[in-house]
Amino acid sequence: CNHLSFANMLKLARKGLLPRELLKLEHDLPPCGACLFGKQRRRPKRAKTGRPIRQPDHNYPGGGVSTDQIISTQPGLVPQDTGRLTNERITAATVFVDHFSSYSYVVLMTSTTGAETLRAKQEFEAHAASLGIRVSHYHADNGRFKEAIFMDDVKLNAQTISFCGVNAHHQNGIVERHNRTLTDSARTMLLHAERLWPEAVTQILWPFALKYAQHLHNHLSLDTAGKCPFDKFTNADDSTLDDLDMADFHTFGSPC
Repeated sequence: CNHLSFANMLKLARKGLLPRELLKLEHDLPPCGACLFGKQRRRPKRAKTGRPIRQPDHNYPGGGVSTDQIISTQPGLVPQDTGRLTNERITAATVFVDHFSSYSYVVLMTSTTGAETLRAKQEFEAHAASLGIRVSHYHADNGRFKEAIFMDDVKLNAQTISFCGVNAHHQNGIVERHNRTLTDSARTMLLHAERLWPEAVTQILWPFALKYAQHLHNHLSLDTAGKCPFDKFTNADDSTLDDLDMADFHTFGSPC
C-alpha cells in the first residue's frame, strides 16, 4: 500500500482495512526492494538532547506547531488543473507538524523568499481554520521565520513563536524527523513508479509524491489507540478509518 511501514500495514490489517492474510506474515516479513533502496540513510553518530520541544500546554490541536523548509535541487512540476502550463517550478516546501496530533501539512513553493514563506503560513492557517483549528504557537529554525514579514504576521494574529539556537537544527527535531519520514516515503514511491513506468514518471513529479506522502501519513498512520493524525487534529469522536475505502488510495504513478 504505497510502501507504508510493515508495522503500520499490520495495524491496518487488524482493523480490517487491509487483507487479514497479511497478519500471517507478521513474523516473516518479506523485504521490499523499493523500500530498502528509497529509505536507506546514514546512521547518526550520536543523538543530541536539549529542552523538550513539546511543552505541557501543547495539549490541543494548534497549541504548538513545528515548521521547517525542504529545499530541492531537482525542480518539480507545479500542480495545475486549469489554464496554460506554467514555466515555474517547485523548488522547496514548507512543512508544518502539529505537536498534539502529529498532523502534517506541506505547502509547495517556487522559492524560499520571505513572501513565499508567509504565504505558506497563511495557507496552512486557512487549512487549519477550515477544520475548526486556530494555531497559537510556532516553533522554527532561525532564518526566514525570524524575518520581519513573518514576525509581524505572528504578532498580528496574537500568536507566539520560539526558535532553535543558531545551527542547532536538532532543537527542531519534531519537524526534522517528520521531513525525513515524508521524503523517504515520497522518494520510495517515486523510484518504484519510475522503475515500472519510466516513459511517464520522472523525478520532476516529486511535489506530487511529497503531497501524497502527507496524505498517507495523516490518514493511515495509526497510534496505539488506532487513531490517525487527522482524527486527533479534528478532535473526531469516531475514527474516520471506518469511512475509508482503501481502494481510493491508488498506488502512486499508477494510471487510474
